[in-house]
Order: sequence, then structure tokens, then C-alpha cells
Amino acid sequence: VRDQHVKQELPDFMKTMLCLTVYESKGLEFDDVILFNFFAMGEIKSNLWKLLNQIQELRNFRKMLPDWILDVKPGEEDAYVEAALVEAITQYREEKKAKEGGEQPAE
Repeated sequence: VRDQHVKQELPDFMKTMLCLTVYESKGLEFDDVILFNFFAMGEIKSNLWKLLNQIQELRNFRKMLPDWILDVKPGEEDAYVEAALVEAITQYREEKKAKEGGEQPAE
């Protein structure tokens, strides 16, 4: 999850799972990662979902950053969320799923 606020709002079925904020998981790697309600809080540019879909198809995420960072002029919150998103999606080894609100996880 993005932060402690979202972590506290987990649905009951997810409360028994290991759930870490991006900050808590920094430096760790996992076989599977689920991003839950990552964009639910704050104002996030819609092109970040497009970026996430493009990044899911590539293993070398960090080389993608300059292409989209150059045309985004984020506020403080947007900069934090973008950095957290990059950190979260680069921590997985094999599979990642993103879930937002009532949506099904992306495959």
C-alpha cells in the first residue's frame, strides 16, 4: 500500500495477509506484489495508469523513468506518489498485480 492511511482501510479478507507500505518494503524483493488502492488518495495524473501498464510489460523499469518524468511537473504529493509507485513496481521478481478500489487486480 502507499501509506499507513491506506493500510488501515484494508478490507477484512486482506487483513490476514502481509501488508507493507512502500516505505516499509523499501530495499526488499518479493515474488508477488499487489499494489492496493495506490491512487485512491490525492490527485494523481491519469497518465500514471497508462505508464503502469507499459511498465508491466518491461523488466527494465528504471530506463523508462526519464521518458515520463520530463513531461510531468508534479506537486509535492504527486512527486511522493510517483516515487513510491516506481519503488513498488520495481520490487517484484515474478508477478505483480495492481488493485484499485473495487477493480480486479491487473494481470
